Amino acid sequence: MNSKGERNLKTALSSAMKYVQECCRQILHPLNTLKVNPDSYVTLVNILLSSALISTNEAQNILDVVLRNRRKDGSWPEILALGRTEEKSVVFTATVGCQLFDLMQISESFKDKLWKRLQAAADFVVTQEIGAGRFRKSENIALDTVNVNALASLFLVRCYNIFGQSKYLSCSLRGIQRVIKSQRQSGEFLYYTNKPKIPSVFYHSLTTNCLAKFYEEYSDSEILRSTVKGGKWLWKRQMASGQFSWEGSIDHWAYREFVTYPLAMELFSHLLRHKEEFSEPFKRTLRYILSKQARDGSFPVKDYARSLNVFFEDIKNAASLIRTMPRSFPLSGIRSTRIFFYSINSPFEAQIYRLLSGCRSFIKEKFVSTVETADKLIKCSRFNI
Repeated sequence: MNSKGERNLKTALSSAMKYVQECCRQILHPLNTLKVNPDSYVTLVNILLSSALISTNEAQNILDVVLRNRRKDGSWPEILALGRTEEKSVVFTATVGCQLFDLMQISESFKDKLWKRLQAAADFVVTQEIGAGRFRKSENIALDTVNVNALASLFLVRCYNIFGQSKYLSCSLRGIQRVIKSQRQSGEFLYYTNKPKIPSVFYHSLTTNCLAKFYEEYSDSEILRSTVKGGKWLWKRQMASGQFSWEGSIDHWAYREFVTYPLAMELFSHLLRHKEEFSEPFKRTLRYILSKQARDGSFPVKDYARSLNVFFEDIKNAASLIRTMPRSFPLSGIRSTRIFFYSINSPFEAQIYRLLSGCRSFIKEKFVSTVETADKLIKCSRFNI
């Protein structure tokens, strides 16, 4: 990265951190009724500590919010819309666990407090394996989901490298092999291992990023080949501006999610250590992320654009979702409309954005998006790229 790029990155990070600090007063207020998932709190602690913006005691106060929400079985719940919770969430237990490992690398002062909790979380994840490398998503969802298997495997292999228990390694290797076998010939990872076939740019980025991190913990040529293959698939979807094409991506859960770009940037930075050719998509993605930063320092929730082409692309994707979702998935038509309401990218985007900008729940989502983006920017700034 040249000196100009470094200056732009530092300026963007400084602006983002100011926004995050201002939002903290509202998000962390005792009377705040807006709940944020535990992984975002840990990420918040990580970026504030690594930027020397809070003391260890202040970080501990935020971390206590996360630890209080931990269940007796070692798991963390997922907070859904309207404050509902999904118990025994493997996804959020694994994600929080990985973030806590990152926290211990930033400051070893948390090691004693987190050690037993991380081991309890790992034991919980092991119990959620219901097939060879197949993990439940949560208490009520047991569909064979590729990114769930990837996240669980990554967390367990990190636990193996810390605690040395062979059950963590064997379980993680079964999981990562299941992920690799689910990869399509093109390099793409779908949302589900089998059916329904739900293509997703966001979840492909998440899954491939997990593979890249897994390789850093456990070197294996098959894992690296799969990661490179997944990285090239994502690169092919990237336009000259750095933006990804969302055509055919019909996951209504994370449609046009902006944090796809920080995930992709982190993936490309990992691959760049092995393949210099990934310098191009890395730089494109970084430039695109910085170009989308608002004046207040925040990053958007969705990858919106004022374009009729994008609007018609959304219509096409919504129609594909209706055709793909089987009858066993109720309200598939209503689900498809989420593509429009969550993407905020129709020709009326400006008016809709202004309307939502004062909504408290939208402020929370923008806060989470900015925290996640800042975390990935900080990590990538440490690489000698």
